[in-house]
Amino acid sequence: MTIPPPLSPTKGGGNFPLSLDEIIIKKSRWKQLLFLFGCLCFVILGYIMITKDVSSSRYTVESAQFYGTIGILFFGLVGLLIMYQLINSKPALKLDKNGITNYSHFGSGYLARWSNIKEVKIITLQKQKMIAIYLKDETEIFDQVNRISRFLMKLNSKFTGTPALIPSSTFTVKLEEVLQIIKEQKKINRQYKQRLKPYKHE
Repeated sequence: MTIPPPLSPTKGGGNFPLSLDEIIIKKSRWKQLLFLFGCLCFVILGYIMITKDVSSSRYTVESAQFYGTIGILFFGLVGLLIMYQLINSKPALKLDKNGITNYSHFGSGYLARWSNIKEVKIITLQKQKMIAIYLKDETEIFDQVNRISRFLMKLNSKFTGTPALIPSSTFTVKLEEVLQIIKEQKKINRQYKQRLKPYKHE
């Protein structure tokens, strides 16, 4: 099979080999540390609610202890997940000729292939912006994650229409810039495949 020539800067977004190089988008360590500090504050608040008498006309001692325990368990777990993300050296996103590999949140680590992506856009869920990747076949990424992640991703799909989400709190750059990079790489990949079609075995 003959390989077609490189894409020109005006018709393909730059030199062809360079355009399909792997693109790494890193996580924001500062944002993760800030969230970790917030979780620590809520854990301390929960501890105070359990050990001190913070009852009032609205809350009894028992209800305050109950909410304190829930707060410690929830924010303690979230804090541990954030610590795991800090220790984990993987980037938030990896874009290459195959598609988008998402490591942006705990339980991710799946590849969404370009050929399986219908649309990519920014959505807002509970006042938080995120990138939603709409897929032709969702089972492709379900098969790449564990059962817990699969369950959570199916819940996401019910609320947003897709299990593949990229939160805005992950990156060192603006979410709009990340979306633009994804769209450009998807476009380049489509142009590459179109140029390959005439070069088949006869």
